[in-house]
Amino acid sequence: MGLLEKTNAKATLWSVVRSAAMSAGVGAIVYGLVIYLRAEPTEYWQLKLAIWSLGCLLVGALGEWQGGCQ
Repeated sequence: MGLLEKTNAKATLWSVVRSAAMSAGVGAIVYGLVIYLRAEPTEYWQLKLAIWSLGCLLVGALGEWQGGCQ
């Protein structure tokens, strides 16, 4: 069984996109709050937020493709 092998029989293109978008949105909000609530804003915080969101997007899509919430 490979990492990108589809194991969720109910996964469709739209379910994968929806799951990825929700994961990226929640991840961006949480990480954005962490950055905002820090005492000192970090340099390049926009880049860090974009990279974090991309990572959450990939994890969310892979999670739906592999098994979803069963």
